[in-house]
Amino acid sequence: MNCIHCGSSAGQRRTDELTTEEWNNVTKQLADLNCKELTLLGGEPFLRKDWYEISKEIKDYGIKITFISNGLLINEELIKKLKKIEPKAVSISIDGASRETHDKIRRKNSSFEKCMQVISDLKKAGINTTVITSINKINFLELPDIESMLLNKGIVWQLQIAIPLGRFQKDLLISKEEFYAAAIFIASIRKKYSIKELPIIG
Repeated sequence: MNCIHCGSSAGQRRTDELTTEEWNNVTKQLADLNCKELTLLGGEPFLRKDWYEISKEIKDYGIKITFISNGLLINEELIKKLKKIEPKAVSISIDGASRETHDKIRRKNSSFEKCMQVISDLKKAGINTTVITSINKINFLELPDIESMLLNKGIVWQLQIAIPLGRFQKDLLISKEEFYAAAIFIASIRKKYSIKELPIIG
């Protein structure tokens, strides 16, 4: 994807990325430091052909793994591999309550339907699933609609504020008043719903 809020301006693969062997060496060092949990993200972590080998090495060291993905590469075969890894969670980015808003932010047509299907497939496979929404001026008013969409689905909802890093434009940053309103919105959900109905992280 080419998301408007990408903090790392992800795009083409870098020429000096770590090899599988180098990643496994990093994993060993982290295990020696008593690391308990790692999050594999990007860009898109599943673009790496060796993601499973790296993940298995992490799992074999007893380190918990979370994946953050845009969802586009997740299919039945990949989900089978994920089940073997037993991740703590797989997080899928949902940045709007509609195709128009989500696809505009993610800059990929039909990605909304794909992401929603992936979330359903992950849940059916018994994999803990989280939805991450990056709040900006484009999707700010759709937060209540996303709330309704996720309610009673057994999905943890993580809300974060998009900040002007990478390719994110400053004019899309929410105002102080909107930031305050987002905080009130998160607090109201925590008060209105139980953890089972809609667990939220903000």
